[in-house]
Amino acid sequence: MLAKLSKNSCNSCTEWGLLGLRLILGIILIVHGFPKLFGDTAGLLAFFESTVLPAPNLLLILAGVIELVGGVAIVLGYKTRYFSWLVVFEFTVIILFVKLAKGFSAMELDLLILANAYALSAMGSGKYSLERLLSKRKEKGTGPGHSSEAMGG
Repeated sequence: MLAKLSKNSCNSCTEWGLLGLRLILGIILIVHGFPKLFGDTAGLLAFFESTVLPAPNLLLILAGVIELVGGVAIVLGYKTRYFSWLVVFEFTVIILFVKLAKGFSAMELDLLILANAYALSAMGSGKYSLERLLSKRKEKGTGPGHSSEAMGG
């Protein structure tokens, strides 16, 4: 029975799985990105200055934007592949240049974020997403500039 259930609902499970992955990853990114832009930036800047990475001011802002804007976009399922690739790049840099020397326990969360972002960059936003909703509207001709009035009807 379990084999039959999993065979029949495989696509549905995948779509729900993508939604769950997007929501969890997006929320984690938002929670980490917001303080980089609007929180105790002095404390965060001191941390960024303690790393080997150049331009700590710029990197703090860039990380905040990628995490906050990317997190919101990923939660909504909008341009998921694009923002996921930005997250993959950011967390690859974090792992290689900041966390690797500190050992595995220091980079566990970063590795999970990296893996989830990579999975979403490969699979996209899925059925339950703003991207899918917008593409359906475009296909049906209900998007901006596709109304009957715009077509002279």
